[in-house]
Amino acid sequence: MLELRNASVKVGVRTLLSDISIGLDRGSVSVFVGPSGGGKSTLLRSLAGIQLLDDGELVLDGSSVAIGPRSATAGGISIWPTVGLVFQQLFLWPHLRVLDNLTSGLQEQVDALVLEQLARRLDFGELLSRYPNEISVGQRQRVAIARALLAKPRYLLLDEITSAQDASHISGIAEVLRAPISNGMAIAIVTHHIGFAAELLRQHAIAGSVHLVQDGRIVASDRSLEALSSTSERLMEYLAAESRYTQAGKNPTH
Repeated sequence: MLELRNASVKVGVRTLLSDISIGLDRGSVSVFVGPSGGGKSTLLRSLAGIQLLDDGELVLDGSSVAIGPRSATAGGISIWPTVGLVFQQLFLWPHLRVLDNLTSGLQEQVDALVLEQLARRLDFGELLSRYPNEISVGQRQRVAIARALLAKPRYLLLDEITSAQDASHISGIAEVLRAPISNGMAIAIVTHHIGFAAELLRQHAIAGSVHLVQDGRIVASDRSLEALSSTSERLMEYLAAESRYTQAGKNPTH
């Protein structure tokens, strides 16, 4: 399990996370929803060991993680690639072609067939020789997802990875994540695409959870969006607002 225990993060006088306790079990899907600026991305960075905590601790497979300004270790073992994070900003190397972005820095040599199949399933197989600034934001998102999967993490944290995707690519991403989750990978995802969250939770209902994050706190949790919305007035209000936004035709596209 990857856990935050009573974690708090502050910047100056502002509290970004307040007494957060959350655990990711192997083979589970954890979805974090809520308004922008509520602390969701900070929560993922804290789980990844790259956000310094002002209070509380990060625990990886039973070992407390000592978080320093440059690295995070648990019992002398690097937290990466056990824990992987796809940032909202993606952070692809601009001077490297897509293929080199996918393979550089990995601990194991990438099987060419595995890479080819993953690139095809995520619909960027024709882009391997291009540079990141020569492809769309949606394509860069899918490259970043593939890069994270090729590192073979046990815990994968995904921050708004469908913000620039159309419906077909969102479904494709959900399908690509199916096998790793079934094989024991834990997924934690921050998303405003409620349909994507619902699809992942339907696929993995036995080990799924959804959490509403507001003002640096997890204010409601349950095993499904439906159950949570029926017990949480805050989540019902949030989902209603998201639905109105979608119906107005303002969904981000590819």
